[in-house]
Amino acid sequence: MLSEQDGVEFAECGVVWLRGAFSPDEAARMRRRVWARLARLGVAEDDPATWASADVTGLTEAIKRDRVFAALGSPVVRGAVDDLLRRDAWDPPREWGTILIHFPSQSRPWVLPARSWHTDYGWDRDPEPLFGVKVFAFIAEVRPRGGGTLVITGSHRVVARFAASLPPPGGAGPRALARARIGWLPLAEPPDEGKRLLEPSRPG
Repeated sequence: MLSEQDGVEFAECGVVWLRGAFSPDEAARMRRRVWARLARLGVAEDDPATWASADVTGLTEAIKRDRVFAALGSPVVRGAVDDLLRRDAWDPPREWGTILIHFPSQSRPWVLPARSWHTDYGWDRDPEPLFGVKVFAFIAEVRPRGGGTLVITGSHRVVARFAASLPPPGGAGPRALARARIGWLPLAEPPDEGKRLLEPSRPG
């Protein structure tokens, strides 16, 4: 369940961080499952030299149904989604384990990307009312510039202004415009404050 402050943060920033969404032990089990599969692709956890050439195509399909990832759909997560979308107004996914892997580069410095920013639901959709949320779960520490997915806080307001500027399709009124909203629920095993270094938010 989201606190009142969580709700304010989500409305303002488009993102809310769920503390204690799953336990450190559950995160460790998920990491072991991912590394075990990567080992079959020639990637060794303790050898960064094997990371650069790793082809992780198909990794998600291979392991996303593993029961270890069911911890991502914990009562904390489901309660937060219930608060945002209304209980019984959404269908839980069949599996929670879609895996995104991006190894940090050992050869070039990280810079803020200037291109390839996107939204999963289109630029022409009004952010209200809330249509859905996307859950990001960090099962390991993500350091600054360490490969985490970037999203921009408050960019839902940019999308709202752009959607409002578009002419209605087919001469229909404004309410006929497709309406949706994407929110983000970044999750992490409970870290200390020193680890709260990357704060994803809704993409623009």
